[in-house]
Amino acid sequence: LEQSNGSLAFSVTLQGNGRQLLFVPTGKSDWPDRSAEVWIITADGKPRSLGLLDDATAVTLAVPAGLAPALTPGAVLAISLEPRTGSPTGLPTGPVIAQGKIIAL
Repeated sequence: LEQSNGSLAFSVTLQGNGRQLLFVPTGKSDWPDRSAEVWIITADGKPRSLGLLDDATAVTLAVPAGLAPALTPGAVLAISLEPRTGSPTGLPTGPVIAQGKIIAL
């Protein structure tokens, strides 16, 4: 997933038959008093939360069964900065700090 300046923020790998996403930060992140929340933007354009990331270590997020079919090449993953406990609205409220499309290797 890339930042707006084109630099890589996270490497993401789909694992476990599409049931888990492994997020590995590519550098040091600094989000004082904030959390990074991962979103998948589904075909209807609506963002759906996949969970919160740690700012310094790799994190594996379980993909809810209903969202697993949406994790296909071309789908967009995005990360926004949110309050420590995540978005209070169920939608992104803070700035998007990284995003990218899922590709098959």
